[in-house]
Amino acid sequence: PASHCKVLSLLLCLAAPSAALTPGKVIVVGSHNQDLITSGARIPRPGETVLHDTFSQAFGGKGANQAVQAALLGAETHFVGKVGDDAYGAAALQNLRDRGVIIDNVRTTKTAPTGVAFVAVGAEDETNSIVVVPGANFELAPDDVDASVFEGAGVLLCQLEIPPETTLRALELAEAAGCVSVLNTAPVPPGGVDDALLRAASIVCPNE
Repeated sequence: PASHCKVLSLLLCLAAPSAALTPGKVIVVGSHNQDLITSGARIPRPGETVLHDTFSQAFGGKGANQAVQAALLGAETHFVGKVGDDAYGAAALQNLRDRGVIIDNVRTTKTAPTGVAFVAVGAEDETNSIVVVPGANFELAPDDVDASVFEGAGVLLCQLEIPPETTLRALELAEAAGCVSVLNTAPVPPGGVDDALLRAASIVCPNE
């Protein structure tokens, strides 16, 4: 949404190394998913099968979405994440490159597939239902977040589609490097958001 772009644009200005209102260096530590999307009149009820009209695929994941948007707004954007050694992973890396995202810190694993999200959209009642299989995202470990990537950075963006200990590691490294950190608390874990994450973030940005 346009409002989200305006907020992100202001945050990117915080990343600038000078007072000029130009984007600087942004770090995004988070998820990448392949979205598999169906659309029809309505989504199925539990135990029900319905026919949908369209099927499409898209690149997604809260982390990758943030990284692409930051890069399109002109920031030097570094994405820290993990994908599977599969066709979805290869396509994800190419898409990030094509959008101007620096992927030196994206790792590939052979022990889990690239994350996927199954999205069912009901057009008539404007509802949706999403099932996410994290796959490689949940293999992104604290040690995968290298402190050196924060050199010269002004802003860190995080979400909760990767292990919380990895997000905490990123937030702590950002604080040590003098970065402004923004934590999107979605998706909220079943037990709630750990207080340590909330205390470590400069800005907490919950979804509706």
